[in-house]
Amino acid sequence: MTTTTKSGGSSGNPISNYIKDFSVLKDNKASYWAVQAVNILDCVAYYAMITTITLFLTGNVGLEDDISGYVVTGYGIAVSLTLVVAGFLTDSFGMRKATFIGIGLQTLCRVGILVLGLSPEIPGREWMIVFLIILSAPGQAMMQAVFQAGTKLFSSKRSQSASYNVWYLLMNLGFALGGLSVDVIRKTLELDLSYIYGMNAVTGILAILVGLAIVKKSEQGTEEDEPATNEKKVSGWEKFLGLFKQPPFKRMLALMGVLLGVRAVFLYTFMLMPLYWARTIEASSGELMDMGFVQSINPIMIFAGVFLFIPLANKWNMFKMLIVGTLMSTAAIWLLVMPWQWFGDSVASGYLWMTVWMMILLSLGEIIWSPKLYDYIATVAPKGQEGSYLGMGMIPWFLAKTIVGLLAGHMLMRWVPEGIHTSIEAGTLGFWDSPEAMWLILATWATLSVLVAWLFRGWFTKGTSAEVEVEEAPEAKTTTA
Repeated sequence: MTTTTKSGGSSGNPISNYIKDFSVLKDNKASYWAVQAVNILDCVAYYAMITTITLFLTGNVGLEDDISGYVVTGYGIAVSLTLVVAGFLTDSFGMRKATFIGIGLQTLCRVGILVLGLSPEIPGREWMIVFLIILSAPGQAMMQAVFQAGTKLFSSKRSQSASYNVWYLLMNLGFALGGLSVDVIRKTLELDLSYIYGMNAVTGILAILVGLAIVKKSEQGTEEDEPATNEKKVSGWEKFLGLFKQPPFKRMLALMGVLLGVRAVFLYTFMLMPLYWARTIEASSGELMDMGFVQSINPIMIFAGVFLFIPLANKWNMFKMLIVGTLMSTAAIWLLVMPWQWFGDSVASGYLWMTVWMMILLSLGEIIWSPKLYDYIATVAPKGQEGSYLGMGMIPWFLAKTIVGLLAGHMLMRWVPEGIHTSIEAGTLGFWDSPEAMWLILATWATLSVLVAWLFRGWFTKGTSAEVEVEEAPEAKTTTA
């Protein structure tokens, strides 16, 4: 989520001024707050599920690491494909019906996964669970469309920017609560991971009840101040092909592809790290770690960072801040390459503190670069095409999710297999057979991403307000006596 602040005319503390800007939220309809309540509940369920899904599939369901990776990839692909038509479906059904369909489908799937997860005697249950996980994906995609459309529909033009900020804040609040709920279920109550889907079913039922407060489609407002135009209508296919003829679009798409090495780090947090932590920290200590809390470091810091950083963000060049932020997130991965002895006196404490510092540095970087990336897209996109640029910019991300998902299980089997903690403790594990070797490869990819973005900064920002001048040798000056 990106935020833009108006320059000029404001004085005083930028943070206090930024907070005062939220006063315009009084313009919003009650349905806006109903949508945001559903947003929190859905984010709690999603984050609790996605941060434990590999543990659940391998530990509870009995799938191999590689198959688990394929399932998560299939889920991600199903969400992405449904997003293509989710906006159209939301417009067709209306906000309330779309909410019931999206949440209802996910809730039914969660109940099914709960029952199957607690019933190991059912033959073929593992494939039934896989089917239900994939089936729930369209519901998740539908809700993303509901949140985006609802935030715009139920806010005024004056409050729209603040409304999107609140959506982003509450989304991260939901993620944080979802992560913390994992520790309550898994560690405090010592329950089977299947009960996470039980909790998620409860949040789904609550979301449906809250959804009753969302107005019917017939009651939804329309944009009254959008002037009618006599412009010739262009087909969607023509618009799509036209994008590739625009130099700014090519530069934007290239940058999205270049930065995948950094953006993919967030895929690792739920596709690699849960099993990485379980097989190093938990296997060595013999105790469950606060995995949910560690996963919650990111959304908690993002929640706070929106208030502290965004008001000051426009004081620096957009692209330079993008580079600084991605460099920090890249440095976070390099921490995982370091010897664990630098961080603790045992395998468990060393890997734990290495992980905590990694998550903190990763989050600090995201606070800086994530909004700047969306600002970049909005800056290079021609007026009226911001949505097309943002949507098409997700193509490289979709490819990255697919590739990382397909490889994640194989990387875990190669560098973080079951029982690896014994070799680490004995000191008999060679570097290229250790988890650090895996992170070295991924950190190198991220580093190359930032390096290429910086080397070609002049081309990426050419002709925009974010243009970065590439330093050249100063010309000799002549003086007259």
